[in-house]
Amino acid sequence: MSLCEDMLLCNYRKCRIKLSGYAWVTACSHIFCDQHGSGEFSRSPAICPACNSTLSGKLDIVRTELSPSEEYKAMVLAGLRPEIVLDVSSRALAFWTYQNLAYFIECLFAFSDFIYHRIFILGKSCQPPCSVKSLKFTSHFNL
Repeated sequence: MSLCEDMLLCNYRKCRIKLSGYAWVTACSHIFCDQHGSGEFSRSPAICPACNSTLSGKLDIVRTELSPSEEYKAMVLAGLRPEIVLDVSSRALAFWTYQNLAYFIECLFAFSDFIYHRIFILGKSCQPPCSVKSLKFTSHFNL
C-alpha cells in the first residue's frame, strides 16, 4: 500500500492531520479528528463542516476507533449473514476510495497551483516581459 492509501486525514479544512485513535465519521462520507468532531458535532442540529450537510439521523455521525482490538474485530460481524458482511465491507471500501480520491484531487490542485505560481514568477523575470503570444514553439510534427 502506498502512503496515502494507509492513512486518513481529518476533513476539517484547516486541520488535515493524520487520523489515529478515535475519529468521527459522517453519513456524507467525511471523517474528522476527535478534537474537531467533538467540537463540531456537539451542536444541534449537527452540520458537516466539509459539505454543510445536515446530520440529523441517529447514525449520521459515529465516533469510531480506528484501530479496534482483536476481540472487537472477532465479534463485530459475527452472526451476520454473508451478504450483510459483504455489504458492510463494500461500503467501508467505498468510503476509503472516496477519501483517497478526494486526497488525490486535493494534491493535484495544490500541484497545479504551485506550477501556476512558478510560471507567474518566471514570466515576471523575463526581460523584456514576455507573454504567451510572444513565445515561439517548434512543431515536432510535419503537418
